[in-house]
Amino acid sequence: MRLKNYFLLVFILVFTGVARAQVKIKYAMDEPDMVLTYMDISKYNTLDSAYLHVTYHLSMVCDTLNPTVLSKDMMVLQIGPNLTKFYSESIYKNDSICTELAKKTINLPLNDVAVCQGYEIFNYYHENKSKVTNRMPFSNNIYVYEENLSAPQWKIDDESAKILGFNCQKAETTFKGRHYIAWFSSEIPSNSGPWKLRGLPGLILKVSDIQKHYVFECVGISRLKSKEPIKEYQWKTRKTSLDDWSKLDKNYHKRAGAYVKNNNINIVVLRNGNWEPIQDEWEMPYNPIERGN
Repeated sequence: MRLKNYFLLVFILVFTGVARAQVKIKYAMDEPDMVLTYMDISKYNTLDSAYLHVTYHLSMVCDTLNPTVLSKDMMVLQIGPNLTKFYSESIYKNDSICTELAKKTINLPLNDVAVCQGYEIFNYYHENKSKVTNRMPFSNNIYVYEENLSAPQWKIDDESAKILGFNCQKAETTFKGRHYIAWFSSEIPSNSGPWKLRGLPGLILKVSDIQKHYVFECVGISRLKSKEPIKEYQWKTRKTSLDDWSKLDKNYHKRAGAYVKNNNINIVVLRNGNWEPIQDEWEMPYNPIERGN
């Protein structure tokens, strides 16, 4: 999660004699950014029960022009008998807080998160498919696409290391536009890993692309004795394809100023001691983890 100072200002104008209110939202930021607003997670379907709960620290280079500036997040991989789920722990915690706040107040919760991406990935073993949900900034629009459950073609090396006390082995692959180096442990019998990286004879505990733009490092593994539900939230979604989602994702980054304007969001940025509105030409850095097949 990118930690930046910003304030959400909500103005509600009520017209007398008219049963409606008009809401205007302004974000005041040190630097302009895309913000994911909270989603209600009180309603869900339980798809499976996890027996492993794996936590990864993720560091990302979102702006290739500033590769030393890293965005960070904590990610969770739930592994069940029938499927896995991979998601942002930061976003989940924010949704949880705001869902509870919404029960107690009519005011809009002010908790939002600035992240590179907001996604959940479900891998269904028996159906041989993967489902990916992507949340759009400043809105409750969620796009969902499905694809065949694929695995990279790995080359396993003799080189070894220890991670979290587990004996690990090195593997390499080129997958969806990036070359990855991974460390997996056959002491943990699961062919899963972070994001869409999977297919090794043991759980992936660390993996990064050779540019180190995306680095996933396991920081905790819990073998669960009690059932931990793997949840799919009952959100309204829009079906799309991977190709169409990739185009949409690129477009709102490259035309960020027009995107926020079209969503009736007013962003002001602190410049030389003065709050100034962002320009329509504002462009967000774009460095997606997935760069084609």
